[in-house]
Amino acid sequence: MRTIELLAVTRDRLGNNPCRALRREGFVPAVLYGQGKEALSLSVGLKDFETLLKKAGAEHVIVNLKITGGVSIERPAIIKELQKHPLSRAFIHADFQEIELGKAIHMKVPVSLTGKCKGVELGGMVNLIRRELTVVCLPADVPASVSIDITDLDVGEALHLHDIRLPEGIRFADSSVNFTVVTVVPPESAAPAKTEEAAAEAAPAAAAKPGKEKAGK
Repeated sequence: MRTIELLAVTRDRLGNNPCRALRREGFVPAVLYGQGKEALSLSVGLKDFETLLKKAGAEHVIVNLKITGGVSIERPAIIKELQKHPLSRAFIHADFQEIELGKAIHMKVPVSLTGKCKGVELGGMVNLIRRELTVVCLPADVPASVSIDITDLDVGEALHLHDIRLPEGIRFADSSVNFTVVTVVPPESAAPAKTEEAAAEAAPAAAAKPGKEKAGK
């Protein structure tokens, strides 16, 4: 996992109004949590923050926070949560989690599928059940993704957690349950059977429809 520097400034004014004022001035309100310390309220430049995210891409990165203001310190951290405005998608708030570079962390990473699946060539469809998996490792060893080769996966077959091999020094957070990660399902039939709900809805309509009258005797 790469390390990218980000400048941050401590802030004393908390609450909605000061945060709105910061955003109008081109800053993103943020908080640094972790390691048994009191949370530290920060602000980071919007342009600097957007540059960091572009450099990171889809990968997780270690953010080396260079903090000034009431203190002058550096703290390694990861981005724990980002809040965006539901309409404008502008950044509203950022949460950073402080880490120790020599201590393992839990991190969710995306699953990536590789290989030309045999089951798909036979008409099946890949069903990715778990799009993210939680790994435990040192911060510098967090992978960009968990890669799974599905070349030999046939129709009706599946790969489970215990089938996945990770690089040395990385393990899954909870391997006690061998859940399914990806499977290849058979193609749906052209005319699927009517569901019980649809049949129940159709029954009253059929009963109400008048039948043909027989000719008079």
